[in-house]
Amino acid sequence: MVERVQKIVGNKLFNNFLFAIILLSAIIIGLETYPELVREYKVILSLADKVIVAIFTFEIILKIIAHGKKPGIISLIHGMFLIL
Repeated sequence: MVERVQKIVGNKLFNNFLFAIILLSAIIIGLETYPELVREYKVILSLADKVIVAIFTFEIILKIIAHGKKPGIISLIHGMFLIL
């Protein structure tokens, strides 16, 4: 199972997908600076935010499985949570 997850995490398509999600997240953050858009699309923006957080949570879980509990990956994850 670990080898399979390592292949997924190391796959270029997987990483490109995550990059696209990061860009989408940035666009949504930008859209949320317009109060009229937030009022009109509050439900959609909220749902998109939850889906993006779920995707990043799944990514972290996969990376922990792929790389184990190495200090580097734990520090990286901890740093990401501090940013949030």
